[in-house]
Amino acid sequence: DSASRSLVVFGGIVPLPRIQKEKSSEVWVYNIAQNVWSLVKTTREVPGVVFHKAASLGRYMIVFGGSLQDDEEHGKCFSGEMFVFDMGCMEWTALPSAKQDQLATPRYGHAVAVYHGTLLVVGGFNGRSLSDVLLYSPPGEDCATTPRRSCEDFQHCVRCGKR
Repeated sequence: DSASRSLVVFGGIVPLPRIQKEKSSEVWVYNIAQNVWSLVKTTREVPGVVFHKAASLGRYMIVFGGSLQDDEEHGKCFSGEMFVFDMGCMEWTALPSAKQDQLATPRYGHAVAVYHGTLLVVGGFNGRSLSDVLLYSPPGEDCATTPRRSCEDFQHCVRCGKR
């Protein structure tokens, strides 16, 4: 988060005693100036995920893809889900599933970058190597300046739970 000069981290693997591992759904913030880590209390929960990618778009951290399961035998292994974390009010929103269907093949091991306000998702793996490039342009942060249709798709441009 460039405004607060902090690093925001979500998810990953939490090592437990012995061989067990657990997927984390925690959000941590590292304050660069103070050299301090803080666990963030969020207003909503999202599933724990590993091998995902995240990028910052203004006040939002957008998380895409990864793995929701430890292995393929226990259900869905690759994720095509997109979650949006509002760093201003510490709140999660899932991108509506209708919009997700337009986005991508589920994947992990991909790369993400932000270019001129657009999220680029490049490649990855879902049982086979992917070589596609996906683009996602969220609407503006404020519904007053965003077309209603775009705002309804994104849901989160109405700030901090005031839907």
